[in-house]
Amino acid sequence: MSRRTRHSILPNRSTTSKYEQSDRFARLANQNYEDILRKCTAKNILFEDPEFPATDATLFYTKKPPRPFVWKRPKVTALQGSYEALKGGQTSEAMVDFTGGVTETFDLKKAPKDLFNIMRKACSKGSLMGCSIGAKPSEIEAKQSNGLVKGHAYSVTAVREVDIQTQRLRQKIPMVRVRNPWGNEREWTGRWSDKSSEWALVSDKEKEELGLTFEDDGEFWMMFEDFVSNFERLEICNLGVDSQGSEGARSWESRQESGAWVRGCSAGGCRNFPISFHTNPQYRMTLTDPDDEDDEDTCGIVIALMQKNRRNMKKEGKQNLTIGFSIYKLEDPNTGPLDREYFNYHASTARSPSFINSREIIGRFKLPPGSYVVVPSTFNPNLEADFLLRIFTEKPFDSRPVTSPYARDKNSECSNG
Repeated sequence: MSRRTRHSILPNRSTTSKYEQSDRFARLANQNYEDILRKCTAKNILFEDPEFPATDATLFYTKKPPRPFVWKRPKVTALQGSYEALKGGQTSEAMVDFTGGVTETFDLKKAPKDLFNIMRKACSKGSLMGCSIGAKPSEIEAKQSNGLVKGHAYSVTAVREVDIQTQRLRQKIPMVRVRNPWGNEREWTGRWSDKSSEWALVSDKEKEELGLTFEDDGEFWMMFEDFVSNFERLEICNLGVDSQGSEGARSWESRQESGAWVRGCSAGGCRNFPISFHTNPQYRMTLTDPDDEDDEDTCGIVIALMQKNRRNMKKEGKQNLTIGFSIYKLEDPNTGPLDREYFNYHASTARSPSFINSREIIGRFKLPPGSYVVVPSTFNPNLEADFLLRIFTEKPFDSRPVTSPYARDKNSECSNG
């Protein structure tokens, strides 16, 4: 991953020797991936190598925070073997592995109407954003006439409206700042590129606020419409309150719940199986305040359902299960576990984009304030797995498991009764 992440110095923690680092890796290597990520994030030790200093050329190295800090190499390089093993790959996987966040992927050819607002809010909350242009194997790293490179991972470093003024009008232009991690002269050459005539329409004060520089540093501005027209894929990694985000950014409100689908107990399958669907784990969430600057008075929400420990199971020949989730509106917020009769007569308010055999399925929704129940499930019943359900919102909210005789852990004995 091209971004180097900043972490504050841990109190009373001295530099570890190479022997200690190797010993720690040996102990971590025998744990499953999710345990490593959770423990490292909780203890703030995901980045451990003090021999990896940042310089002025480092991506996102803009200014030092008031407190002391160090830049450290992600320990994931040890798990992968080397930096060479980290070359290429999916930007989304890198962002999740480095931060523990939730990554949404947008096809810019089918961009939602409110994408600029989504990006602007994500930027204000310290989310990480990456973009790219698809490429055939023979086109990887091929430079186009507009200066952009195919099959290359770019970072989005700012999203804002820029004031422009002419003799006839004054208006705000939606703009996106993009960074080529190579940090060289390979930059966008279209409208609003470095030294283009359009910048004469922007005041010196506005330029200063933008931190505008015209250097061969790989960073450039684009009009939002040019961004959507020329890039094909956008990935946004949303960071919760426990993640390491940008300094000064107000993070997303987030909650997470761990659960399990247990055969004959809480593995009811999807709505295609009405006899057992109600036995799936259920989680109530209460949304109280609509988002700021939302004309529809709705609450933006991102829900991510991840099946845990499946990477390790691949060694045993086990593949990802097909998973998804449904959301139901509650008329009475104090309603207990929803039963078979309820699901027979009530349609879901929203659902995951699909049921898919992926490590994680993610959906973004706009819901009116109120109480809802989220039902995560496998597509077919009686398939066992542990899962992690994560919910992200702009405003504070409440979520908790719904007490159910069916949703018990794997160590319990239960039946559908």
